[in-house]
Amino acid sequence: MGKGWNFIAKPPAGGGGGGIFLIQKLTDLSGISGGGEYVVQKYVSNPYLINKKKWDMWVYVMIHGI
Repeated sequence: MGKGWNFIAKPPAGGGGGGIFLIQKLTDLSGISGGGEYVVQKYVSNPYLINKKKWDMWVYVMIHGI
């Protein structure tokens, strides 16, 4: 991977950016004080923005019958 931060780790619950930190290797999680569970994603340094804001899309699907 390139130079700099490669992963972003977040607590599974919460919001507003609390408890988020950056790591370079997945093994760095073992050194985090407090332990606990984290959601880990590859950090995207240049995300796609809409009106200069990050966004996400949720899709719900209902299967009526087979």
